[in-house]
Amino acid sequence: DAATTNELRRAARAAWTRRPSAPSSRHEAVSKVLRGMKAQHGVVATAHDEHGGLAVDVLVRLPDGRAVAVEVDGPSHFCADDPKRPLGHTRLKRRLLEHAGLEAVSVPYYEWDRIPHWSSMERERYLQRKLGITTRLV
Repeated sequence: DAATTNELRRAARAAWTRRPSAPSSRHEAVSKVLRGMKAQHGVVATAHDEHGGLAVDVLVRLPDGRAVAVEVDGPSHFCADDPKRPLGHTRLKRRLLEHAGLEAVSVPYYEWDRIPHWSSMERERYLQRKLGITTRLV
């Protein structure tokens, strides 16, 4: 019946958008670099946002008008026997984000963790490449 269907939809949405109590240090580091890119690149980054009922790690708005969902994907998003192959729930979320009108960009742990934590310039360049940013505003 319709009441049960609506109740199920609400429960599914609540489960899908539920966030852990605290973001990972990797997620915080990516968010910090993205927020710091505003002055030079016009990037507007909002951590823990929502779009079309989907939780987004960092929602980025670029000067060219693109809206990008940056997903910080830790080891739990990948197969244990093939650590570069995303699991089904990760692939599904990317497809749903794209269907909702966002460009989905993954920042996988195995790429991010190779960049030295003290090298903010390298981290920024990495995210510029991921987001397709080629010019500076200043």
